[in-house]
Amino acid sequence: MARPYRASGICVSVTWAVGPGWYGARRGRSGTGLGSVEAGVFRQVWAFMGLRLLRYMVRIWELWLREHGRTKRLPLIIPVVVAQNRTVWRIDPQFSALFGPPEAIAPFRQYLPDFAYRLIQVAAIPFDAIRGTPDGIFVLRVLKAERSGELLGPYIWDHRLLRAIKDDIFQRFLVYLHSRSKIDKRRLRRIIESLPDPAMRRTALTLAEQFRMEGREEGREEERTTSRRQAVLDALNLRFGPVPEGLREAIESIGNPEKLRSLLRAAIVSDSIESFSAAL
Repeated sequence: MARPYRASGICVSVTWAVGPGWYGARRGRSGTGLGSVEAGVFRQVWAFMGLRLLRYMVRIWELWLREHGRTKRLPLIIPVVVAQNRTVWRIDPQFSALFGPPEAIAPFRQYLPDFAYRLIQVAAIPFDAIRGTPDGIFVLRVLKAERSGELLGPYIWDHRLLRAIKDDIFQRFLVYLHSRSKIDKRRLRRIIESLPDPAMRRTALTLAEQFRMEGREEGREEERTTSRRQAVLDALNLRFGPVPEGLREAIESIGNPEKLRSLLRAAIVSDSIESFSAAL
């Protein structure tokens, strides 16, 4: 599930999308128009991280050439990797390290592509040592807290920082929190009610109520779907005996109400379990 966050600074604007593995960043152009900072967030260390970044950079340059056919130069790219691990990565951010130790590749260095990427390891940075714009600090703190289980901790709910970030970032963060099943919703509500900023508190409580109502409706719909599945299985069991495991699993994977109603009718009128299976 992707949730967008936006971190901005003097020269760069990067859109973050939270998800598994590389759940990365779209391009952020520098203010000069001469280059860009390409940032990606990774949860798992990969020995060939530099190769992956090189592929991204080549794609960006190819796109640039398609859009600027008469250009004689390529834009500068500063690759940035944000490591969202619980532990610090042991990896060399120099691309040429993939070919071997410096002394071994020294005679061939002029023939090898090489660059370094900026590696930001949130596991190695204390919460209060993260620097940048308020938006950037908040996003990095959230990335760190997500892995350490501190999303309801004081460094995320720092009132001074929350007052400084953009409203849409705070709202998207709340959406992200409410989407997580392991978040203590009662504790979250107590934290929201203690926010000193009335407008921020009102926004957060409104969103919390909205998600509570949506959660109730989703729960009721899931109950109805479960009942429909069970009705199909009960009808099959009464008419043909125990339902084969594979068929049971197929029925339990169906969530479409119309499909389940159709299957219930088929369970009632089918001549055999085989003819019912053909209706799936």
